Amino acid sequence: MARVVYVTGEGRLANLSSAASVVVTVLLAAALSGSLRATLYILLMFTVLTLILYMARRLFTRGVEAKLKEIIASMSSSTLTFAEIIEAEIGKLVSRGFWARLSGYQRTVEFHPEQKTRLDKLVLEQKQFLTVIGSDGSGVLQLPAVKLRKRGYEDVIVAYAAPGLFRVEPDSFNVLTGDDYVEVSFEREARHLSGTVTALLTKARKVTVELVYESGKQHRVKLFSGRESRRIEYMGLTEPLVIIGPVKAVTPLVLKEKLKLKNTLLAGYGEFKLRIVLHMPRGRRITKAFTLRLKPLQR
Repeated sequence: MARVVYVTGEGRLANLSSAASVVVTVLLAAALSGSLRATLYILLMFTVLTLILYMARRLFTRGVEAKLKEIIASMSSSTLTFAEIIEAEIGKLVSRGFWARLSGYQRTVEFHPEQKTRLDKLVLEQKQFLTVIGSDGSGVLQLPAVKLRKRGYEDVIVAYAAPGLFRVEPDSFNVLTGDDYVEVSFEREARHLSGTVTALLTKARKVTVELVYESGKQHRVKLFSGRESRRIEYMGLTEPLVIIGPVKAVTPLVLKEKLKLKNTLLAGYGEFKLRIVLHMPRGRRITKAFTLRLKPLQR
């Protein structure tokens, strides 16, 4: 069964970050005025206003989510059926998010239309997608999507990620340094990353293997850490994911909160890095990075 996520805003972390910035600004201004009574009064008024805005936002969010649910008649593991035939544009959603030191969470969200059509259902086909979500909500989303043109829903998008069979290229990597040898081999065709780490260590204390995606920031998932050879697996997304909401609301941060992610998520197809690190005595490290490509297979 596909998992459906309804999004309506920027996310709690972004809102809290903005609120914290305002609080600091208010307190600094009051402190400069030299009046303790003024400081406490302004802080009290700001707290009351924040609570009022919070409750209003919750009511608004519930109303928007209920409206979004009205356009969906049913959902299966591979098909989303609309309540009626809808004018729409088929295309691609590209969303990037990151934290800036002074201005909080920053985002750029764009929908790139490819063709106009009429739909009564959306088949969740296995297409090129990428979902990179860091533990702090930064990351990149590149998803096939449909933007609705129905009155009252003109800014609503239905984006999805449908994981399936993919090919790993290349499927084997090795590092040889003196008396230490490490080989990482993956199953060439699979539905998730799986393979074997062979470690023959003499001087190295241990080896770590990481899957890395770079997008201004390095997003890493540790696949292996130790001295003994063993199998490794990384699941990523295990079921289709459907995101419904206003275009500008679909960000890595919002998905992190909706999916309740605690760790970095790397899922989809594209070019990644496989990093192999040998941990030597006296804190010395030997690092080798290789290009790893994941390509979708349709059968």
